[in-house]
Amino acid sequence: MVGVNDIRDINQTIFLHLIREKQPISRADIAKHTGLRPGTVSAIVNRLIKTGFVYEGTEGPSSGGRPPKNLYINAESVYVLAVDIGVSDTVFAVGDFNGRVLHQKSILTEGKP
Repeated sequence: MVGVNDIRDINQTIFLHLIREKQPISRADIAKHTGLRPGTVSAIVNRLIKTGFVYEGTEGPSSGGRPPKNLYINAESVYVLAVDIGVSDTVFAVGDFNGRVLHQKSILTEGKP
């Protein structure tokens, strides 16, 4: 059975992917893309800012009201280590939260496959 915490985690994951793909993006744009209410969007975004995964950057153009704050992924908040063990070579890579490969090294795979 899916609980409130599960829905919150799913929404946070959706927001992280959306912000990463569309950055810079405002809270209002997230609400348009997800169909969630602005209050719900703000609560989730504020939680992501508090955890350090997302940060507010420049202000976007105003459409008559308060200018929106653009949201960005904090690429340095999480790093990923990937290892691809192949028949002839093994590749190690380190990437940031935006999916950029920061370092990569390849070595020969020893032994019999």
